[in-house]
Amino acid sequence: WVRKVKAYCHNLGLLPVTKRDIRNTIDASLVILDHPSKWTQHRTAAYEDGKTASSYTTPEAYAFCLMGAVYKAAGDDRKLNRLTLNEIEKYFGDAWFSLAKWNDAPDRKYEDVISLLKTARDNL
Repeated sequence: WVRKVKAYCHNLGLLPVTKRDIRNTIDASLVILDHPSKWTQHRTAAYEDGKTASSYTTPEAYAFCLMGAVYKAAGDDRKLNRLTLNEIEKYFGDAWFSLAKWNDAPDRKYEDVISLLKTARDNL
């Protein structure tokens, strides 16, 4: 319940999102994506059998795209989610690409996603 109260306060602007909050969210995203089988493309979340999950909040969701992992890690905290994604976007290298398109690029690899998250975290 503490996480929900913190998210509520962030979303209302009553509590600032700190670099530590963003770092913790990136670390949680890395835990969510702890194996190549847990990363997906062209959808926010997928079940273990590869079928598309209706949402990253679906309890049975197994694999996530980069943004889906951040959404799941941030939970109900929309402000933390947005600021974490903004931080990550500083490091993916192409101003013309959205983070979703970057994740879904045909030549994208799991290792690229993990490297991007670690770069963003390490530069906080």
